[in-house]
Amino acid sequence: MPDRVAKTITETLSIPVIGIGAGINCDGQALVTQDIVGLFEHFVPKFVKKYVNLSEVIAKAVKEFKEEVVTLKFPKPEHSFIISEEQFIDLMNIRRRKRKSNEPKGRT
Repeated sequence: MPDRVAKTITETLSIPVIGIGAGINCDGQALVTQDIVGLFEHFVPKFVKKYVNLSEVIAKAVKEFKEEVVTLKFPKPEHSFIISEEQFIDLMNIRRRKRKSNEPKGRT
């Protein structure tokens, strides 16, 4: 809404008036986070001020992640949970017992 109209409404009402593109005379301001950090480039409303352009940073990070996954550079052991040999053996024994208990019984 136009700034002078927002000022008039703010001065008239006894409740807080939050503006988005309505000038400085409201009690507060609202912007969508995606607009503030530049995640949407195709259309930027007049009232938006970009404080950073994260869309480029995010696109670069996603591309790098994909390349590292495809080339098996990620994850490395320091990014993975490792099970001890003893725990793994216990897990395999539980699995074997479970499979054995689920096998169909012979006909009598």
